[in-house]
Amino acid sequence: MTSPRVYTDSFPFLQGGGEMGQLTRQFDWSKTSLGTPDTWPASLCISLGILLNSKFPMFLYWGPDYICFYNDAYRPSLGVTGKHPAVLGSRGEDIWPEVWAFNGPRLNAIMAGGEATWEEDQLLPIYRNGKMEPVYWTYSYSPVKDEKGQVRGVFVACTETTQKVLTVQQLAVSEQRFQNLIRQATAGIIVLTGESLRVTIVNEAYARLVNRTVEELLHHPLFEIIPEATDPFQTIIQGVMQSGEPMYLYEQPYQIQVENGTRQGFLNLVYQPYREQDGTITGVIVFCQDVTSQVHAQQELLNKSRDLELALAIGNLGSFKVDLASRISTHAQQIMDWFELPSKEYPLDEVFQLIHEQDREKTIQAIEDSIAGKQGGYHNVTYRVISRQNGHLRYLHSMGQVLTEKGQPISISGIIQDVTPTVVSRQALEESEAALRDAIELAELTTWTIDLAKGQMYTSEKYARKFGLSHTEISLEKAWSMVHPDDRSHLTRLWEQSLSPESNGRFEAEYRILNAETGHAQAIQVIGQHYRNAKGEVHRFLGTARDITLERALQNTLENEVQKRTEELAAVNEELQASSEEVVKSNEILSTHLEEMTQLNRLLHLSNDRLKQFAYVASHDLQEPLRKIQAFSTLIEKKYADRLDEQGLTILSKITKSGEQMSTLIQDLLAFSRLAVDQDEKMIVSLQRVLARVLESLEIRLQETKADLQIDPLPALLGDESQLRQLFQNLLSNALKFVKAGEIPRIHVYSQLIPSGGLPPELQTVLKAPRYYRISVADQGIGFEPQYAERLFEVFQRLHTRQQYKGTGIGLAICQRVMENHQGAITAESEPGQGATFHVFFPA
Repeated sequence: MTSPRVYTDSFPFLQGGGEMGQLTRQFDWSKTSLGTPDTWPASLCISLGILLNSKFPMFLYWGPDYICFYNDAYRPSLGVTGKHPAVLGSRGEDIWPEVWAFNGPRLNAIMAGGEATWEEDQLLPIYRNGKMEPVYWTYSYSPVKDEKGQVRGVFVACTETTQKVLTVQQLAVSEQRFQNLIRQATAGIIVLTGESLRVTIVNEAYARLVNRTVEELLHHPLFEIIPEATDPFQTIIQGVMQSGEPMYLYEQPYQIQVENGTRQGFLNLVYQPYREQDGTITGVIVFCQDVTSQVHAQQELLNKSRDLELALAIGNLGSFKVDLASRISTHAQQIMDWFELPSKEYPLDEVFQLIHEQDREKTIQAIEDSIAGKQGGYHNVTYRVISRQNGHLRYLHSMGQVLTEKGQPISISGIIQDVTPTVVSRQALEESEAALRDAIELAELTTWTIDLAKGQMYTSEKYARKFGLSHTEISLEKAWSMVHPDDRSHLTRLWEQSLSPESNGRFEAEYRILNAETGHAQAIQVIGQHYRNAKGEVHRFLGTARDITLERALQNTLENEVQKRTEELAAVNEELQASSEEVVKSNEILSTHLEEMTQLNRLLHLSNDRLKQFAYVASHDLQEPLRKIQAFSTLIEKKYADRLDEQGLTILSKITKSGEQMSTLIQDLLAFSRLAVDQDEKMIVSLQRVLARVLESLEIRLQETKADLQIDPLPALLGDESQLRQLFQNLLSNALKFVKAGEIPRIHVYSQLIPSGGLPPELQTVLKAPRYYRISVADQGIGFEPQYAERLFEVFQRLHTRQQYKGTGIGLAICQRVMENHQGAITAESEPGQGATFHVFFPA
C-alpha cells in the first residue's frame, strides 16, 4: 500500500537554498529508502540546512544507499545537460555508474568509520553535457555522525578545478587515467560510436563478459564480433541514440557463445547517450554488471518461498507480517480467504473487527501484550471468525513473535492455522463424554478399573461415596475384603469363567459388599470387560457398578408381603375349619364368603406378583438387554465408525438415541411404580434442605443455562424426603427445559400458609386438612394453553414433540403420585408465552 505523500514546505531545515532548496522540498521522498522528511534523523536535517544555504559547492551522500543531495553552488558542475536534477534523491551507485568503481570504495571506507579524506585536482570523469567529461576536483570526504556517534553519511565539500589543470600535457595524462579507470573497473564498460556502433573504448571486464579479448573488440563494429547479442541489444542502443534518453535495464537475460557451447546469464545495464561538445549524439556508453549469481539466488529464494507457501497451505497455515509503525498487516492468500480480505495488505485494527465479538478483546490483548514485551514478545491465541458470505464459523489459532530493532518493536511475524476440525472434534468428544457421564449418572451407575499388574482398583468419586471409601484408589485385597463372605465363592467362579479362553472377557455378577464406613451390606450389580496386553495376558478390567440394594429390598418386601398375606389366609382358613361344626347352619354363607376371600386373595396375590415382576423386569430384564444395546452401539461407533457410510452412521446414531430414550423411559416408569409401594415412614423434612440437594444435582444444568434462580424461605413438613426430592427435581427440570429461545431461565420458588378455604375450588372437596402449605414454582418460559392444565399430569402426555423438547411424559405424573402419597395435590396455571406456575399443596 502506498504511503500518503508528506509535503516538506513546513520543515525549517529545508527553507531557502535557492533552486535546489525548492527541488528538495518538492521531491517525493516517500519513494526512497529515506522515507518522508518527518522521519529523518536530526544529523541529516542539520547537514541539509548547512548544505542548501552554503555558497560553496557541496554534495551529501546519505545512508547505506548513498542517497544524493547537492546545493546551487554544486549545480554548475553537472553541466548544461546531463544528470541534473536526476541526481537528487538517487542512489549513488545508480546515478554515478561511471565513477562508482572509484568513489564507491572510498565512500564505503568512510561509512565504515574511516578518517576524512582530501583529494586535490583529482580526475573524476562524469557524464554531463551529453558525454563523459574529464573533470578535475579538489574535494574532501567527511563522515557525518548521528547523536550516537555512528556514521550515517558522507559530506563532500568540493571545487571543480578542471580549467586550472586543462593543459595539453595534463589533458593527455587525464585521458590516460580515464582509459585506465575504465579498464580497471569491475563493471563492464564499452563506448560505441557511429552508425556501425564501432567499439571506441572497452575494458577487460566487458571483454571477459562476452568471452572475447579487448584486441578482438577494439575498433570493430560490436555486432560483427558478437552477432549472438544483436537481439535485443542493437535495438536498445539505437533507441537510446535516437531519443537521447538513458535507459536502465535490470536482470536482463543474455546469451554468449563460448568454446563448449552457450553461456547464459543476467545483466544490469545502463545505456547513456554519448554527446560531442556541440551536443550531437554520436554514440552510446554501455555499463554492464553480471548479476547472474544474484538472480539465481533470488530465484532459489523465490522457489523456497513457494515451497514454504505450499507447505503452509498443506498444513492449513498462512503467514502474516505486521508493520507496527503503520499498523498495516500483510497476509498470505490463505488468511485473505479466511478473513475475506479484499487486499493482501490490510489495517491491523480493521482485521481485529472481523474477529468474533466474544473473542476480539482477548485476541487484541494477547497481541498488544506481546508488543509491550510480555510473554517474551510472543503471542499464542485461538479465536473465531464468521464468514460474511455464508455465516460459516471458523476457528483460527495465531502464533507470532515481535521483532525489535535497538530495543524497539518494529514488526510482528507469525502464522495462523485453521484449527476448526480439531476444535469441532474436541467439542464433539467433550459433548460425548458429557453425555456418557450424564447417562452414567442417570442410570445411577458408578465406574471402576482394575489394574492387575499393580494390584490396584480405581473407582469413580460416586463409587467411593456410595460404598464408604475415603479414597478412589484401593488395593485389590481391600476390595476383596469388602465382598460379603457368603458371596465370595460365587463371585470367584464368575471371575474365573470370564478369564477362561472360551470367554469373550465379559464379567457380570450380582453380590453383596460391606460398606467400608458403616459395615452395612449393600447389593451391587457389576458389569465389566477384561483387556489383554501384547502377550495375551489379562492386565486390566473396566466396568460399571450399580447399587441395587433398594431394588432387592423392594423385591424382598413384595415377596414377604405375599408370604405374610398367604399365611394370614391360611390362618383364617384354619379358624374357619375349626369352627365349621359350630356354624354348620351358616356354612353355605361362610362357604360363599370363603370363596370370595379366596378369590380376592388370589387377585391380590396376582397383583403383587405382577407388581413384583414389573419391578424386576424394569430393574433387570428390560435394563440389561438395553445396556447391551447401548454398549455394543458405543463399541461399533468407536471401532467401526470409519467403515460406515453416512447412512450407516445415521442408523447407528438413531439406535444410540433410541436406547437413551428407552433407558430414561424405563427409569421413569420404575420410579413411577415405586411410588405405589414405597410408603416409608414419614418424618419432618426441611424443604429448604430438599431444594439444596436438588440444586446440587442440577448444578451443571444451571451453569450451562446461566439460570436466574430465586428461592424464598420454605417450611419443614411431614413427608418422605426421597419422594420430595423427586418432586422438586422434576418441577425445576421442566422450568429449565421449557425456555424461550435466546433467553435464560428465570425461576422463582416461594411458599404461603393458607386455610382450606383458600384452596382452588376443585380441591376443597378433596383435601380435608384445616390448613395447607402452598409451594409454588414459577418460571418465565414458553407456557401452555390453560385447557391442558389437567392433561399435563397424565402418564405419557406431552404438549411438545421429542424433537422440540426431550422427555418421557412421566415426570409430572410422578409429581402427582408424590402429592397423593402426601395427602396433597398439585395444580398448574399458564398462558402461552407467559411462563407457567405449578402449585403443590401439603397439609400443615
